[in-house]
Amino acid sequence: MSKATTAISREDEGTENIADIIANTERGSGMTEAKLKLETETITAERAKGVLVFTNILDGISATISKITDRSNIFVIQYPDKHKEVLKTFVLDKGNAKAIEGARFEFELPRLLHTKTVHVAKPLRIEEQEEQNGILHIEILLEYGGISLRSMLKDDIAPYTFLAWIKQSLEAMKAIQELGICHSDIKPANMVYGEKNLRIIDFGCAIKMSSRHFLLSNSPCLVKSGTKCYLPPELHCGGAIESTVCNHGAIDVYCWGMTFYQLLTKKTCNDLQVECKSYKSGPDKYGEFLEQVSKISIPGDGGATLQKSLLPILEVALSYDPMDRPTFAALCNLTKMITIP
Repeated sequence: MSKATTAISREDEGTENIADIIANTERGSGMTEAKLKLETETITAERAKGVLVFTNILDGISATISKITDRSNIFVIQYPDKHKEVLKTFVLDKGNAKAIEGARFEFELPRLLHTKTVHVAKPLRIEEQEEQNGILHIEILLEYGGISLRSMLKDDIAPYTFLAWIKQSLEAMKAIQELGICHSDIKPANMVYGEKNLRIIDFGCAIKMSSRHFLLSNSPCLVKSGTKCYLPPELHCGGAIESTVCNHGAIDVYCWGMTFYQLLTKKTCNDLQVECKSYKSGPDKYGEFLEQVSKISIPGDGGATLQKSLLPILEVALSYDPMDRPTFAALCNLTKMITIP
């Protein structure tokens, strides 16, 4: 009998140890039982040997597993050499073919995208294991891209860094759009930054679009879309406008614009939610919001230059009518020549 100890902590862009996991592993039995004490909640896990979340325990390696705040199935694994990886887990009913397909899609899509751009978190490995009770465990291991931009909402971002984020995020979104995919949940929390590279993560809401243009009332985005305060006016209407035609990718373009609007203004999600109720009710009121966008001040060296070049681009990305929003390819071209002397 061997014993390995792994620290479990909740991560909120910093690590706060809240419990220890003690796992007793009997070599050769192939099974591990562990209790994860997270605050007052106890989760019992009985998993087969070799499944990723317990690989370190079974190998007798002491590692740190951090739980991402507000996400029960995403963990950051830090190895003794300080190298990090991200683990995403799914516990699914074997009969739920749609959910299983969706989980596998979260591995296959970024794997394909990573052949086109480095600005998408690279998937490393996928493991599946079926239990006798009809439960299927799927675990996806991804590269650790860095800390999320959500954690930087209160920080002063140098204009040079901000411009790099703009260009790198657009490169990633261009690749996503050209594959006919709508990410559907672009926001600061789903952009991570590390080692001078920004990466897009979390394709849990991603949708394959069947055509470039579609009637909003027929859009799957009405039932599968991300965080409300970043979503465009047409989705806040609940699809009530039957004749609204949506440009392919226009939803992601708007969410991208709102992401950088929030990063520039430092507004909280609650602030954005209040604004949603006032300015997304109609095009007349919406003009007041675009006027706010045009007056954003960007401090720091080069801020005035970036402000002059970037704000008109944000305004067009945040157009009220989805047909007025440019593609990501067009946005890439618009920002390509922006430099800070």
